[in-house]
Amino acid sequence: MSEPTDTEAIDTLRQEIAAATGGKADNDPLVEYIPKFEDLDEYKPFQAFIAEILEPDDLAPRTRGSYERTFRYWIEFMEEEGRHPALPGEGHARRFIRVLRDDYDHQPSTIRKQIQHLDRVWEYWQRESMFPHSTDFNPFAIALEKESLGSSSIKKELPRIDESELREQLQDLLHIRDRAIVISQLKLGLRAGEIQNIQLQDIALEHADLNDHYPDLGTHDKLRDRDNVIYIPSCHERKGNKSKRPRLLPLDDEMRQVLIRYLLIRPDTGSPWVFLSKAGHRQLSDEKPINRAWSDAFPEDEYGETDEYRAVTSHFGRHRFTTYWMIDQELSRELVKYMRGDKTGKNREAIDDYVHAYYEDIENRYLEYIYKLL
Repeated sequence: MSEPTDTEAIDTLRQEIAAATGGKADNDPLVEYIPKFEDLDEYKPFQAFIAEILEPDDLAPRTRGSYERTFRYWIEFMEEEGRHPALPGEGHARRFIRVLRDDYDHQPSTIRKQIQHLDRVWEYWQRESMFPHSTDFNPFAIALEKESLGSSSIKKELPRIDESELREQLQDLLHIRDRAIVISQLKLGLRAGEIQNIQLQDIALEHADLNDHYPDLGTHDKLRDRDNVIYIPSCHERKGNKSKRPRLLPLDDEMRQVLIRYLLIRPDTGSPWVFLSKAGHRQLSDEKPINRAWSDAFPEDEYGETDEYRAVTSHFGRHRFTTYWMIDQELSRELVKYMRGDKTGKNREAIDDYVHAYYEDIENRYLEYIYKLL
């Protein structure tokens, strides 16, 4: 008898524990609904998601195509498993990842995106009363945690995308909030977590109507007597931000235009957060909406991981921002570190003393040379 694989060993371990405790070895709580789904067309649950979620989002054709291909792969896989595609257990989701990885040779980033597509459908089924899916179980989230998506021993670089190509791709991103998110990351070098954490008080805009409508706009102490500037707090000031050092960054005419357009239609909920969720109009609780905005602008078909390059995701904005200032503009390392929020060397003055001085050093250079995307 051959030595058991890791998967086989784990399955055996689960069975032994289940036998001893009276529990279940298989995480498959929807088995009881199999007879009820026998007469339901296998495509119907996905069609409902497409009609109610994807179509209102007005996705780019290539992004919608990515969703639909994933659904086809999944439905075909579940047909071979002899199970309705809306009723998977943990094992089905994990085996699907192995098929994508081992049989189809999909890249890890591609597999992750495909499982995230299915995870989004699952969350829709959980919310809708016509489906029996409990919020206590999500096979795709479990599978992403437990299964290896594969990895490369070589650290791949991000692709080089010139300004004309960036402009062309951003033209397809029509959702006003998502457009503001992606352009903010490209022009300000912000992390996804920093996008989630921007508050109205952090943005000083020279716009009378907006300042009347949002009395908190630009009221942070660091923005006193300044206009058309954004303040990014450090990790010490705002939980969830990663930068060790706060910074002020200028808002050029394009960035102001994008933010003004979004703020004029932003739901007025009294929330302090700038970027709100589409459903519920609350602070973005995770990076999924940000990643979806990037995948809409840079679809996986053209900008997914390749043998040479990593996929274009929300991290690309910070990478592009840094590369531009260090390589293209040859800005001094210390000033680029300031604009990124990176920690400087030891024996510096207190951070509140030099944050303004550094802003003055980068302001004019930034406004003159920052790339145009619109």
